Amino acid sequence: MNNHIIIINTPQHGGDQYFMRFASQIREIPGYETIPIMILTRKFPMGLPTELSDIGVVHHHGAGFDPEALKAVHAGSARHIIVLAADEADPFSDSLTFDIAHRLTEINLGHRTIVECVNDQNRGRFKSLGVRIVLRPVRTYPEIMVRSVVAPGSEKVLEDMFNYEHDHPHRYDLQLDDLNWADIVSALVRHGIGTALAYIDEDDEVICHPPTNEEIEGKGLIVLVKSSETPEVSVVQEALERYRAFLKQWRAHSADQETGDY
Repeated sequence: MNNHIIIINTPQHGGDQYFMRFASQIREIPGYETIPIMILTRKFPMGLPTELSDIGVVHHHGAGFDPEALKAVHAGSARHIIVLAADEADPFSDSLTFDIAHRLTEINLGHRTIVECVNDQNRGRFKSLGVRIVLRPVRTYPEIMVRSVVAPGSEKVLEDMFNYEHDHPHRYDLQLDDLNWADIVSALVRHGIGTALAYIDEDDEVICHPPTNEEIEGKGLIVLVKSSETPEVSVVQEALERYRAFLKQWRAHSADQETGDY
C-alpha cells in the first residue's frame, strides 16, 4: 500500500453503505479514480462484504489505537487518513478519536489526518494536535467527507449549511424574469443580502448553479443568508428591481456611446 486512503473505524449503522458511497464518490474525482482504500476496523471479523471487496476496497482487522495495526496498514505512506467517530451519537467517542489522532500526530501524520468530532467543544483539542481537518459526523452524506479530502475547506461551507447558528439557506418566493443568473448573484451580494445558490423554476424544480448568462424565469430563490439578520422578501425584490434599473441605464448609456448621441 502506498499513496492510499486509510479509513479508521466504522459507522455504528450502515457502515457498508457508507463505505460504498464514499468509494464511488471519491473515485469520480480526477486523480482519485484508482486510489486504493484501506479500512482499519474490528467491525468485519469475517472480512468485508462482497460489494466492497468487488470495488477494490481492502480491510485490516484491527484498531486505530494499536501502533502495530497502523504499521500494518502502512499509515506512514498514506495519502489521507480519516478517523471516523466510533459512535456518531455519543460524545464519548471523541476520547477514542483523540487517542488515535494523538498517535498519528506522534508519527508526524497529523497533516494528513481528518477526524470526526461529535462534541464541538472538543474541536480545539483536535486542532491543537495539528490534525488537518475536524468535522462533525454526517452519516447520510459521505460526500461531505469526500469534499474534505479533495477540497480542504469546502467541508466548512457544507457544515455551515447544515447548521442554523451562523448562516442558512433561505427560500424566497418571488417572480424572476429579465435577469440572468450573474445579475441575480451580483444584485444580492452588492446589497448585502447573501449568496444566491439556486432558483425554483415554474415547474417547482430547484436549479442549482445555472449558467451565469442564462436568463432566469422562475418563482423563487434559495439564498445563503446570515441567520442573525435574515432579510425579508421585500428587501430581495427591491435589490433585484434596483439592479434592473441600473442595467437599463447602463445599456442606454452604452447605446448612446455607440451612436455618438451623448
